[in-house]
Amino acid sequence: LLKAANLPPHPARMPIALAKFWINFLTRPGDEVRDFFGGSLTTGVACEELGRNWVCIERAMDYILGGALRFDQARLNFEGVR
Repeated sequence: LLKAANLPPHPARMPIALAKFWINFLTRPGDEVRDFFGGSLTTGVACEELGRNWVCIERAMDYILGGALRFDQARLNFEGVR
């Protein structure tokens, strides 16, 4: 997907199992998770799968756009994107 969209992969991707471990350990279904280093939005994917709400912040627009390809586009909200 990234190559077709001409977007770079994030250089430091986290295994989704690691994100799920911490989300399960620290939150309950329905809680909100805030990811201040959004990267490829792995935390967002894990939150979706575990029934958590989430917000991410990432300074590199290319990574946000690439990560967004992992989600149903109709559900995304790019509030505050510059």
